[in-house]
Amino acid sequence: MGISTVQTIVKEVSEAVWDELCPEFMNPPYTRLEWEAIAMGFEHYWQFPHCCGVLDGKHCIIQCPPKSWSLYWNYKKSFSITLMALVDSRYKYVIVDVGAAGMEGDSNTFKNSAFGMQFMYDEIPFPVPRNLPRSQTHAPFVLIGNETFPGEIHLMKPYSRKSKAVTEKIHAVFNYHLSHARMCVECSFGILTARFHFLLRRIILSPEAATVAVKAACILHNYLMRDNNPLVQAVESKLMAKLELECEEHAAQNFQKKNAEDAGLVPLPPLPGYHTSFEARQIHNLFTTYFRSLAGYILWQELKT
Repeated sequence: MGISTVQTIVKEVSEAVWDELCPEFMNPPYTRLEWEAIAMGFEHYWQFPHCCGVLDGKHCIIQCPPKSWSLYWNYKKSFSITLMALVDSRYKYVIVDVGAAGMEGDSNTFKNSAFGMQFMYDEIPFPVPRNLPRSQTHAPFVLIGNETFPGEIHLMKPYSRKSKAVTEKIHAVFNYHLSHARMCVECSFGILTARFHFLLRRIILSPEAATVAVKAACILHNYLMRDNNPLVQAVESKLMAKLELECEEHAAQNFQKKNAEDAGLVPLPPLPGYHTSFEARQIHNLFTTYFRSLAGYILWQELKT
């Protein structure tokens, strides 16, 4: 079969898979109760209350489309489309936006997506703010992301590593809790690429066909990650075993955090103009105070900061 025939088959099958499975396995939350159910999962599994999901993006490498010039050229020096995803506490995709050109950063991809526009215009029905567990601290429900996202009232990101307060461990506990919760999105991307190997190499499809193929992979991931799937328990047990091992090493060797722990990684640089608002900083401070109090304390947080 010719290349165009294969592209047509892949596109039509992927569209059929998405259309058939999406209503059942990736139906976006429309009510406060649905968002609250996601938040309960993060409180139970990741010790981060009032979290309605984790945002992150992944570059899916494609062949250079004809006459696209630098539109799909990304900072990793390859051509790609972007998968922007909101993930729940059980490694499943709540909302995905696929197909943005690789030259766009995480912030722009999120801002220009349908969900991002709803978020920016305050149209997401987040649960009503309430007290954090076992405390009198009144806080809103939030999403969490990495440092490339804008700081908003309903979007938490880590404190800058260059901040003096972080080096003095004032905000390090908050950063640890946020990074701990973000592990679910990293695991989700890892499971996705391990299952669908075409994501590990250059996708020899047009951007349109590659977009629907990636969307089909995401919906099939959700289908396979049903709650009765033993892989969910296996991933969680490995994460807990890794955490226990790190705690034991800390106790034995008086662990000191390495300043260049992830120097080999190439993070997405924050885009200009995205600064944390005053209201968002207040919300950051609420969660920081909570995690440093007895109500929000977890046993291993001091070992990791």
